[in-house]
This record gives sequence, C-alpha cells and structure tokens, in this order.
Amino acid sequence: DLQPCIGSYRLTPVEVNSRPAACLISFLLQGRYVMLEQPRKTGSKVISHILMSHGGDIYIHCVSTSRTPNEDPPSISEGVGGRVTDYRINDFGEFMKSNRLAPFPKKSKGNVIPLERSMRRLERCTRHCPLVISDTLVGNMMQHLEPLSSHLMKEALTDDEVLECKGVIYKLQAMESRNDVLPITMMGVRGKGPKRDEQYRQLWAELEIFLEAASKTSRNHERVGIIIQSGY
Repeated sequence: DLQPCIGSYRLTPVEVNSRPAACLISFLLQGRYVMLEQPRKTGSKVISHILMSHGGDIYIHCVSTSRTPNEDPPSISEGVGGRVTDYRINDFGEFMKSNRLAPFPKKSKGNVIPLERSMRRLERCTRHCPLVISDTLVGNMMQHLEPLSSHLMKEALTDDEVLECKGVIYKLQAMESRNDVLPITMMGVRGKGPKRDEQYRQLWAELEIFLEAASKTSRNHERVGIIIQSGY
C-alpha cells in the first residue's frame, strides 16, 4: 500500500570501504530502492523508511506509519473506549447532517461572520452530548421531546416557542403522574433497571442538565429551564 512521505534526508555511509555498504550504494545507484521496517506493538511489522537515490545522492525517506484515508476505518473496539459498542452512531450521523456547512452566497448583514455563527451553533449543539446509548435517556427519546429538543438548539426563541417547550415538559409530568412507560428502548436504560420511578428520576435529572446547558444561550432559553427548577 502507498503511504505518504513525511520527510527526506540526504545521508552518506559511515564505512565507505566496507563490502556491505558498497553493495548497498551500488544497488541504490542503479535506480532501485530499499524499504526498512519497524516492529509494531501487535507483533507485526510496518514499513517506516525507504532508501532511494536522487541525482547520484542517497536519501532516506520517512514514511507515515499512521492510518490513511485509503485504509478501512478502524474497528470501534480499537478506540479509546475499548470494547464499548453502544455508541450513538445513528444520532451522530443525524447531528452531522444538521450541521453541514455550505458556501455563503453573499455578505451577511451585521458583523457576524458566517463561520463564527456556525461555530456558535456547533457549540450549542454539543453542550450536552453523551457518547453512549446507555449513558442517556434524553438522547434516546429526542423525537418524543419535539419541539423542545430542536427549539433549544436555536440562537433565539420567540415567546410562542417558549410556550411550546413548556408544553413538552408538562406532557412529561402528566406521563409520570399516570405512570406511563417512557418511549425508550431497554438498552437505553441505565441504573437499577426497568423500574419506572427510577427511569423518571434519571430523566428529570438529565433533562435539568440539558436545559441548564441551553439556558446560557438567551433569556428565553433560561425561561424554559426555570419551569423544572421551580416546579420539579
């Protein structure tokens, strides 16, 4: 496989008159090359350097030993999380779709640069962003929290949107009073198990964190979070 070269340096043999050095130099001057390997932690070997002649001079080329875009993506078990397999991959895919960048056709009104506005949105969307399915209840029922979940990602909220967000919270409170089952899969449950009171306790705790993070955006965002602090 072709690997990118990250550096090249001219060199000369230490023992010019030795037979191995003379054979190597003669081999390289004929337009051939020699690949050098180094061992990996896994026991295999990887090509790390290449000896080659350019214009009668011998150069050693340093080859990148890290992964390249041409390789297959690593297994999810090779990452920092080890053998964690319940990452929120589908949610992350939707997150990328909703935060795609596009060329801006003309200068925006005001002093806000479009790239800065995009960075602000990215920051708002990642204030509360659990990576694993089993670490979140709010993340597993985002579609059932609409329009609360989408409104809180906005830069500003109208009074009508604040009322819609409060309506979602009131709906959750009514579900708890009726002891309804939360619309989540069992793999998203964390803690003591499928007991409903435990699920609701975790839901309100995480929802409070979610709303508190969003309350830093604007005054109307803060108004949405006050309903939990005052009423729950």
